[in-house]
Amino acid sequence: MTKTLLLAFALATAAVAAPYRNPVIPYNPAEHEIADPYVLKWNGEYYLYASGDPIQAWHSTDLVHWDKLGAVLQSTPGSWNEADVWAPEVVYRNGKFLMYYTASRKSADWRVNEMARRVGVAVSDSPRGPFRDVGHPAIPNWAIDGDVVHDPVGDQDWIFYSSLQEPRYPGAAIAQDKLVRFDRSQGKPLVAIAGSEAWEDKDGDPANGSLRYTNEGPTVVMHGGKYYCLYSGGSWDQPTYAVSYAVADKITGPWRKAQAPILRATPLVDGPGHDAVCKAPNNLDDVHFYHARVQPYTDPWNRVPFADRLFWNGDRPWTSQPSLGYLPSPSMPAFRELFDGDLSGWKVDGDFAVADGVARAIFGTLESNRPLPPESVLEANVRLTAPDSRAGVRLGGRELVFDAARRATLWGGKTIWKWPAGYRPEAFHQLLLTRRTGQVELEVDGVPRGRFDLQGDGWGLAALAGGCEWDGIALTAGLQESFRSGTMDWEMQQGRWTHAEGSLRGSGLGSSAAAVALRPSSADAYEFSSTLLPDDTANPLVERPGPRDKKWVAGIVAGSAGPWQVTAGYDKAIWPLARFQVAISENGSERHRIEVPMPRGFRYGVAHTVRVVRQGAAWTFFLDGKETLDTVFAMEPSQAGLFASGVDCSFTECSWAQLGGDRNWLLDGGFESEQFDNSQPAFESVWSFSGSARVNESQPHTGLRRLLFAGAVGEARQTVQVPAGRYRLHAFAQGDGTLRLASGAQSSATPVTATWQPVQLDFDSQGTSVITLAATPGQALVVDDLYLERL
Repeated sequence: MTKTLLLAFALATAAVAAPYRNPVIPYNPAEHEIADPYVLKWNGEYYLYASGDPIQAWHSTDLVHWDKLGAVLQSTPGSWNEADVWAPEVVYRNGKFLMYYTASRKSADWRVNEMARRVGVAVSDSPRGPFRDVGHPAIPNWAIDGDVVHDPVGDQDWIFYSSLQEPRYPGAAIAQDKLVRFDRSQGKPLVAIAGSEAWEDKDGDPANGSLRYTNEGPTVVMHGGKYYCLYSGGSWDQPTYAVSYAVADKITGPWRKAQAPILRATPLVDGPGHDAVCKAPNNLDDVHFYHARVQPYTDPWNRVPFADRLFWNGDRPWTSQPSLGYLPSPSMPAFRELFDGDLSGWKVDGDFAVADGVARAIFGTLESNRPLPPESVLEANVRLTAPDSRAGVRLGGRELVFDAARRATLWGGKTIWKWPAGYRPEAFHQLLLTRRTGQVELEVDGVPRGRFDLQGDGWGLAALAGGCEWDGIALTAGLQESFRSGTMDWEMQQGRWTHAEGSLRGSGLGSSAAAVALRPSSADAYEFSSTLLPDDTANPLVERPGPRDKKWVAGIVAGSAGPWQVTAGYDKAIWPLARFQVAISENGSERHRIEVPMPRGFRYGVAHTVRVVRQGAAWTFFLDGKETLDTVFAMEPSQAGLFASGVDCSFTECSWAQLGGDRNWLLDGGFESEQFDNSQPAFESVWSFSGSARVNESQPHTGLRRLLFAGAVGEARQTVQVPAGRYRLHAFAQGDGTLRLASGAQSSATPVTATWQPVQLDFDSQGTSVITLAATPGQALVVDDLYLERL
């Protein structure tokens, strides 16, 4: 094993993804705050809307760089929406953009104003506005923070909103109702989620006699066949304001509420809440938007948008706590076309041409020069421009055709989806094609619309008759697997595997070898995760495991190529003897093992998620979202998969995605996985420390770690090998003293104060670089959130 970091990427032509910092739109005291952010993805681009009168909008293509579009909706004097315009949410339906938002009557008496709050809707032909209010509320009773979600099971739109429960109950709850029209609710609301937890009290202190629970800001998403309602609790202007969730098997409930928040304030960020979720450009990852205030603050109205990745640990959503450090940008697809240039990346046959940000044609084809990977997601947005139009996606030499005259979608000349009444082919519709080796699943506007068999790797776009327009083409190598559609694309290497609805079960009992199942795709830069639940009823708890004790271990195959295999998982013993372990084997014989203690309070009877990010020779492992272990090991492009040894184990919620571009070239840039476990001689830290440098848990309640220099000279080093070029090392520091960043002879020294501040170093590298952080503190100096970016 070596500590040299070797990185190689299969998608060498992919765009470099520079890091970003929260908030994604900084606070400007000269302008109104940017609160209650909602993000709409349409035709591969993004639009952010925020509270205010007027409501403002921003535009982005990557979710982190935003251009202001300006006002899109203004209050109407003398109407129902003449005051308190906030919480906009825009949904796209059949060519129309519908903005659901909160407003009220204007009155000198605040109580009249308060009781006049309603949720209404405004309409536009463009996501850029302007939006025109329909003239009446969509919900006749007190309501704020409307969230519209389409239930694919019942093919029905529902609206969730915060509903005042007083005077019967103090505070507000989350209600839900059907939409009988886009501008009218059914008027039969159900209470989905009611206030119940101490942190949801208006001041976070239910014992002081002023009890008033508030649940608001709902956003409902589907994942793994279940419904999740994320919501904000408490008072928006208090540091106890936070985000939690409830889950249901049906959209009508019952909703099972999580007790603790998944997103709460930190010493640097206050009052996170009112969130929204959208898909990243790769169409696989979920991105979590919310507003928060940057500390220190004196004005509760300085809320600004934050964006973080939302992960799924089985049936539990998880996100890292608010950070001001550098983060990897949301993942981009391997190929994307927004038609804002020419058609040089396509093989053109026919009259295809680019105009006004779309590709138009009456007859012809656009063929891609990139193959369709066996595990992939392809997005294409299309509209038909004539009553007899026929257009489609070419896959493996055949065509998936949208036929306006027949009002149907066909594959190989056979109808796979008959369009419902009201479907308007002249409007843009999103097609999402998920390929699992020899089968493709079709979604239209987020609703499953059929599946079909596929042979071949070629793909493109086709205009067959009448005319069409295309936009927002994106191809990602990867997929998410919930085991609801079979297991034909898994390679069962060892052991006994059985498939049941929603899970793949591997048996590692009664065999000297582990049960192993692999994904078919190989790469040297990817992310893979799975949720697992071992069935250990035949394996009693090992209190004091010895060298001959038969312990089980289950987890993921982080990489398998030729004779080498890297596995990552956890075993069972009483904490702190239980371990999270990474093992490297050659021809079935273990050559190296790295073990770290399991977290305190770890529960074996619930499902846990193990995730790996491989970047060439760099491997980073996560348990339930938390970074747990980092190491380096050079091997060929590898497959990922599942394993169980000495136990039966059920696996659910698998996700695999090939990575393109650059991530953080430093391992353990936040010092999360530094263990200092002297009882494990095989453990290798990616950092080396000398002098007063050490890692401390600066915030035990969050588990955050930081590099500490305590009262004397110290140094921390990591050796990386990178392609020749120009680099920028980012870091954040706070305390008393001077911090020096260095790479070889190139260095910079920065005086550090009590204010948390960014520091950086630009340097040239010809290959191997030794990154050094050296400090001369007066009292103490802390460093965190390191990020090495290729310029």
